[in-house]
Amino acid sequence: MRSSTLACWALRAQKKHTSGKEVEKRARLLTARLNRAGIRTLAELKRRIDAHGDAKKDSLHGGQVSDEQLKDKKIQLTAEDIALFFDQNGLWEEAKALRSDVKKELEMQATADGKDALMQSIE
Repeated sequence: MRSSTLACWALRAQKKHTSGKEVEKRARLLTARLNRAGIRTLAELKRRIDAHGDAKKDSLHGGQVSDEQLKDKKIQLTAEDIALFFDQNGLWEEAKALRSDVKKELEMQATADGKDALMQSIE
C-alpha cells in the first residue's frame, strides 16, 4: 500500500468484516480510482467535497447566504449527495455501490418496522 494520506484514508474507509487482504485490495482500488479522477491527495478530496457541500448550501438558500454564521457552517451531506459527488467526479462504481447499500439498508429497515408493527398489533 502506498504511504500517502489518501491511501491511508482509503484503507480506513473500508468495511472491516472481510479479510485483511480483501480490505487492502479494495483500498488500493479506491485509491487508483480516485487518482484516475484527478484526486491525488487527501487535501484535494476534502477540497472537492467541501466545494460540493458549499454548492448544496447555496442551492438550498438560493445563493443568498448573507448570515456570517451560515457562511462558515458546514452542511451535512446525505448518502445521495455523496453518490452525486461520486458521479460528478467519475467514480461511477462507488456511486452505484453506495446507492445499492442505501437501498438494502432501507429495505431491511422497512422489514424491521413491519415486524415491530405486527408485534404491536398482536399485543
